[in-house]
Amino acid sequence: MTTGHFDYAVGMSGGVDSSVTAALLKAQGHSVVGLTMKIWDGAVQIQEGLKHACYGPGEEEDIAAAEAVCGQLGMELVVVDLCQEYRTFVLDYFRAEYLAGRTPNPCVVCNKKVKFGFLLEKAAAAGVSFDRFATGHYARIVERDGRLHLRRALDRTKDQTYFIHQLAHEQLQRIAFPLGDLT
Repeated sequence: MTTGHFDYAVGMSGGVDSSVTAALLKAQGHSVVGLTMKIWDGAVQIQEGLKHACYGPGEEEDIAAAEAVCGQLGMELVVVDLCQEYRTFVLDYFRAEYLAGRTPNPCVVCNKKVKFGFLLEKAAAAGVSFDRFATGHYARIVERDGRLHLRRALDRTKDQTYFIHQLAHEQLQRIAFPLGDLT
């Protein structure tokens, strides 16, 4: 596993948005390392048509895509096993909410607890040090009256603040959303 200090760690999904985020930061001259979550453990049966969602057997392809992008950008990718955390904080939550007759939102919980929580903690515990964590989310962080606030992306058609609206002020202090100012 990669150890050392970087300006940015980028949450790499293998998709276009996280890849562009990493490329932008590299082009600006920053030292960047990629972080990818391994959350699929095969314990849940997934319907054929859903295999390329963020959770499912298509995860290996997503990790391979993230590795390819990182290789092209000259940066390393660290894959962090978060299967247990995902099961506990996302899948179990989803099941409990559904059985209680409420509509769960697993993306909000995953972002708050897993992606912007356990991913960063486990990477740091493994010796990956970085100043800020960036993702390909379309959102902005603005400072007002000494506090950081989450704001919608300039491109309202791509805005993703709903999925990250529960991030705490302490989390926002180390986060960057480079795509949020793009139109």
